[in-house]
Amino acid sequence: MLAAAGLLVACGDDETGASSSATVEDTGSTSTTAVPSTEEDGAAGLATFESEHYPIALRLPEGVEDGSWVDARLPWDGVQGIDMAGPYVDLVFLPSRSLFLLGAATSDDLETFFANFAAIMTRRHACTEPQNRRDVVIGAVAAVGFSQSCDEDTVQARVALVHDGFGLVVFSPTIVGQEVAALDEVISSLDGLEWRTS
Repeated sequence: MLAAAGLLVACGDDETGASSSATVEDTGSTSTTAVPSTEEDGAAGLATFESEHYPIALRLPEGVEDGSWVDARLPWDGVQGIDMAGPYVDLVFLPSRSLFLLGAATSDDLETFFANFAAIMTRRHACTEPQNRRDVVIGAVAAVGFSQSCDEDTVQARVALVHDGFGLVVFSPTIVGQEVAALDEVISSLDGLEWRTS
């Protein structure tokens, strides 16, 4: 199982964020464990990522092995700038792309949380205003899907959600012209999202 690690992935190094090009440095500390789903939900045997710092779990698609993730080293405060190699992101390796997940407690509604996150990314990485906006429902939770083009010719497909006072952002790098397809894939990958209670 991968240990919590320092990522050596720069903000624009990989077009898809796929695990084949991500490099992970093992720090020797333990990571969260996979929790197999039950027969009742029809997903027996699938690995489930459970975040160490955020109240979420993500049932992973068939073929993704236990330990195909790296835990954030620190919880995000909802204010600090975000870097893909920074300490606040969980990283989950899927067959075709990697997902970066982070969140924070918030009193904001979805629209305000989404706008604040986009603004943080604009300040930190000179990202554009959100583009390709899509209002969707993931599970029973309203979400906003969008893309942003940022410095160093990076493009990110992002999804923002707010559930029970917790704001979550999931994003994945992509390339110009592939934003909508990447956004579809990120949204689809969240079919297995589960909210945990403390």
